[in-house]
Amino acid sequence: MSKKEKILFFLDRAITFFIYLLCFFLPISIAFIEIFSTIIIFLFFIKKIIKPDFKFLKDKSSIFLIIFVMFCILSLFNSGIYFKKSIGALFFKWFEYIIIFLAIKDVIEPKKIKKIIFIILLSATLIGIDGLFQHFFGFDFIRHRKSVEIPPTGSKDVITATFKHYNDFGAYLVVVLSLAFIYSFKDKKYFIKFLFLTIILFFCLLFTYSRGAWLGFLLSILFASFF
Repeated sequence: MSKKEKILFFLDRAITFFIYLLCFFLPISIAFIEIFSTIIIFLFFIKKIIKPDFKFLKDKSSIFLIIFVMFCILSLFNSGIYFKKSIGALFFKWFEYIIIFLAIKDVIEPKKIKKIIFIILLSATLIGIDGLFQHFFGFDFIRHRKSVEIPPTGSKDVITATFKHYNDFGAYLVVVLSLAFIYSFKDKKYFIKFLFLTIILFFCLLFTYSRGAWLGFLLSILFASFF
């Protein structure tokens, strides 16, 4: 293995490692998300400078990505007084997400997708326990956020876990709960663990009192039942 190949191998491993960290900390810390995202982008650029290979852009999903970027650019012409803010959002947020997406496509092989899902669900386990802790004790043990009250229901134990709003937590739960539910039937080896996680996340979803999230979960299960 040449020196260049060793460097590229190291960069691939490093990018993969920080992608795993990013997936784990997604529901936990915005600061860590920004740090890991910056590192991933930096390492990805270094890799492409050393070896300018862009074969991954030939994938069909890249076509939709290009279309998405085009519509984002076109939307700038309708942003009016918010043109400067829209420019900032496009270049410093959407392009950041796009580059991370491209980095993931570049280094993550299909066999690593399952590992990413497991990491996401491992993180979800922590968040689920945190949410139930918040329900019973009035605050979460990670960010020390207090449970909130929804005036129409009068409930004082609406949970948010590490999220700022219960609807945000509900949206997150729709994704991870659907994954846990599907894997509890798909992966017989870890059936008990996934079922346990599904139960934890399901109660968290109930305690968010987010009707949109409830509906989203039901639709996701209905959709998954066809596959």
